[in-house]
Amino acid sequence: MNKKSFFDYRGVKKREPLYSWVNSNKEKLNRKQKSKRPMKAKAIVLAALIAPLAGFTAITPFTNAAHNKPVSSELIVKAQATGKMILIGNAPFGDRHVAAFLDRNFVIQEPADQGETAFLLYNTEGTLVHRVVGDVKYPYELAVKIKRGLNASTQYYTLLDRFESGDLSMSLLESAIVGATDANDHVAGKRLMQAYLSAMTADLTASQLSFVGRHTRSTADPGFACLLGNGQHTDKLVEIIFAEEYLSKVGDKHADASLLSESVKAKYPSDGLEMHIDRMAIEWLEMREDREPLKTAAREYVDRYKNALSTAQVRYYSGLVK
Repeated sequence: MNKKSFFDYRGVKKREPLYSWVNSNKEKLNRKQKSKRPMKAKAIVLAALIAPLAGFTAITPFTNAAHNKPVSSELIVKAQATGKMILIGNAPFGDRHVAAFLDRNFVIQEPADQGETAFLLYNTEGTLVHRVVGDVKYPYELAVKIKRGLNASTQYYTLLDRFESGDLSMSLLESAIVGATDANDHVAGKRLMQAYLSAMTADLTASQLSFVGRHTRSTADPGFACLLGNGQHTDKLVEIIFAEEYLSKVGDKHADASLLSESVKAKYPSDGLEMHIDRMAIEWLEMREDREPLKTAAREYVDRYKNALSTAQVRYYSGLVK
């Protein structure tokens, strides 16, 4: 791969959506075992499954001003002398290509707070222009997000300032929404998405709906209502609902699968979601190792949806009844 195209690469490995991960790793969960696991092992499994929920719930509102921590005059002088931007962040990625990219474009300084997970980009005047929150385990994906901070047309805070000044052009809104997702700015992201949807004068195209889906992370997002109303991107809706309504209640001893499912169906009425919601209950019961309710739910699921299930699926869910 040549140097010019390296950080324009879009084939980086993507993390599996949470619900898809659970659904595709059934054998790693407590399936057909007749004896219960020790509580310690059970706790480890549940912790591993619930950890990804941080992406949906642990979102801290922030503003440019609140995070625009002053950089030292020494850094500014060095940035101006080298023509590089300033990057504040825990930068070692363990990848030589990414390391070379960062060294070529930034004067780098580790944050005073070693627990800081964001990468803050400043221009040569010491003004914060971009922010990225990402996982260093995915260095190419993170590098692509950081690279957006090199261009004024994709710098998140530059775009946000233009938005606050009244620029509601579609190109700006789309770029700013991407920036909000990269920065984990859920508060501004909701405002930007609402403005994007309000600016639509016709039904959304398939491409626009895909864009909305990529930047929707919770049921409170404007994009969620849009996708639900259009009956599109069911997988995304299912992923979010499963995280908020089911995984959040795995440890609730008083929760009832049937009542929970009825509540979820009433909250998100859609014929396209009903079968998925019933399957969520089965996944949830398996995680909890509630064997008798699981047998009942699996039996009812097969009886109701047999014609829509593959032979392998029927065999699998029927096996849960034994």
